[in-house]
Amino acid sequence: MYKYDGVWYQKKSDAPDLGSLNCVEAHGPNDMIRQYSGKIADFSKLPKYDNAGLNGVSLQTGSTFIAADTGEVYTYVSKDKTWHQTV
Repeated sequence: MYKYDGVWYQKKSDAPDLGSLNCVEAHGPNDMIRQYSGKIADFSKLPKYDNAGLNGVSLQTGSTFIAADTGEVYTYVSKDKTWHQTV
């Protein structure tokens, strides 16, 4: 088993490519309310976990991403599996 981004995978090659993104905090049910930081160029690599290969857990509403290079903040909504920019 391989732990990456706070989630267990069967092997390292199953883990997603997150580029510069780092999960800096995880809390809530199954630690799936996540706080990410990284470059805005890697925004498209942010996870949208929906039970696929992740032991039945999903990324939860309230997860956030802060772009270290631009200061932009995004919040995840699990209902539509979308990251929304916070104003």
